[in-house]
Formats: sequence, structure tokens, C-alpha cells
Amino acid sequence: MNFFEFGDMSLKSIIRYLYLMGCITLLYKAFLVGRVLYLTNTYAKETSYMQGGQQWYSSIEVNNMPLGLFGGLAFFIVSLLIWKIICELLYIIFERIGRQ
Repeated sequence: MNFFEFGDMSLKSIIRYLYLMGCITLLYKAFLVGRVLYLTNTYAKETSYMQGGQQWYSSIEVNNMPLGLFGGLAFFIVSLLIWKIICELLYIIFERIGRQ
């Protein structure tokens, strides 16, 4: 089977390659979503330091890493399920068209 010739591949393998290419794209998009969530959401973290023999307490704004990780992972899982359903529907549609 030559990959660069048309008409030799089965419908199942074409849909499988389409699904895998979509998974790679969705992984990149999930990374971008997680990165945006990480960079745009912050929370106040309390810090303490010694100055002049006294303990000082302050807070600094830090990026929200758990939200970025969870958001990116949730986006990937949900979009992967949707993409799987779309590919299954494409397979069913083209299989029925091929039978006629």
C-alpha cells in the first residue's frame, strides 16, 4: 500500500489517520488553553521576611498553575470526546454512501 496514491486505502484507515491528526491538533490547542488560564489567572500568596529584626508579612500575586493544568486537561478530554464522535459519524456516513 502506497500512502501517496489515491484509492488504495480503506475508509477505516483514512478515518483513523484523520482522528490521530486531530488528536495532535487538540493536544496543542489544550496546551494553549492551559497556558492562557495559567497566565491570566492569579491569586495572592502570603510571604514573610525579616527586615531590621522584625517579621514582615506581605502578599504577592502568582500565576495559578493548578487552574492551568486542570483547565488544559479538561479541555483536552472534552474536545477529544467530541472529535471521536465526529470521526465515528463521518465513518458511518461514508460507509453508508459507499454501500449505495
